[in-house]
Amino acid sequence: MCILTGSSQGPDGNSDMSFFLDGEAVGNFLLAPDGDASYKFNATVYANESLSAGMHNITIVSGLSNQKSLIQLDRIIYS
Repeated sequence: MCILTGSSQGPDGNSDMSFFLDGEAVGNFLLAPDGDASYKFNATVYANESLSAGMHNITIVSGLSNQKSLIQLDRIIYS
């Protein structure tokens, strides 16, 4: 879950996230700024309801498209 903004300046709200689970690419989240500087809380940027029981590693990589990118991590929920 992240906090998103569409601001085009201070901070630039471009979101470009890639998600890797146990070393494998499992998803992307892309959102270009639209000029709306308000903040949107509790935004789901990645979800996976089919994980096997056991330990897993998640990696979030920002800005793979070589553009400035913002991540405001709100929380990670697991159960």
